[in-house]
Amino acid sequence: MEGEKALKIEKRTDWINAQEKIQSIEIGDSKTRHYYSYTYLVDEHGGFRPLVRWDNFNNNPHVDVFESDAVRTYSTDEKGYGEVQKIVRLFRLNLPQMDLKDL
Repeated sequence: MEGEKALKIEKRTDWINAQEKIQSIEIGDSKTRHYYSYTYLVDEHGGFRPLVRWDNFNNNPHVDVFESDAVRTYSTDEKGYGEVQKIVRLFRLNLPQMDLKDL
């Protein structure tokens, strides 16, 4: 319809190595990113499990750190995929132990 903005959904998977990957989804129009989710996953016993996820669900940028029995959530600044990719490549498996809200 005229005047409506078409939303674009972009999904991607970038492999760090055979046991680690980043999955991302971004939803937006040509000017604005309305939603993003960037998840760092590792292979454990033949299946991938999330370690860390950055997203802006309900317009609330935050990072989730997945532990074996809980999920810790911290408010953070908006992140772009390039920023998350650099953080993951630098710190990788150490991410769950880090103070991610200030990165």
